[in-house]
Amino acid sequence: MGYGPGKTSFILVGRILVFALPYAQAISGDIYGKVKTDGIWKVWISGRMREDLGVEEPKKILDSLNASFCFKMGFYFSVLSASIIGWRELNIGNWISRIEPSEYRLQASGWARSISGIQSLISVYLLALSILAYFGNPFDSF
Repeated sequence: MGYGPGKTSFILVGRILVFALPYAQAISGDIYGKVKTDGIWKVWISGRMREDLGVEEPKKILDSLNASFCFKMGFYFSVLSASIIGWRELNIGNWISRIEPSEYRLQASGWARSISGIQSLISVYLLALSILAYFGNPFDSF
C-alpha cells in the first residue's frame, strides 16, 4: 500500500467536497424561511476602496431557493477554509479570497465556524503529510 503525496492530496480534495455540504446547508437556511443566526456571513472590509458597495454590518448569505448557488458558495467557502492557514505572506486562502471582485470576506458563525476550524486543522495535517511523503524522511541522513 504505502503512502505518497498523491494519496494525501486526493484525500484533501475529497475533504473539501465533503465539507462543502454542511456549508451549503448553512447558507441555505431553514426550509421554513426562518433565518438562523448560525451560518456564513459577508463581512465588508472597513478600509475598502468602494464605500458605495456593501454595508457596514455583516450580511448573511442566504438563498434558500437555489440549491446550486448554495453548493457553489459552500464549495468556495470550503476551499477558503482548507487553505486559510499560512505562514506570513504564504497564505493561499488570502490569495484565493483576492480573486473575488467584491471587497468582503466570508466568515462563519456558530456550528459552521466550528466545522471550518476542524477542516482547517485537518487540511494542515494532510498538507504536512503530503510534504513529508514527497520529501521522504529528511532526518535519516543524520
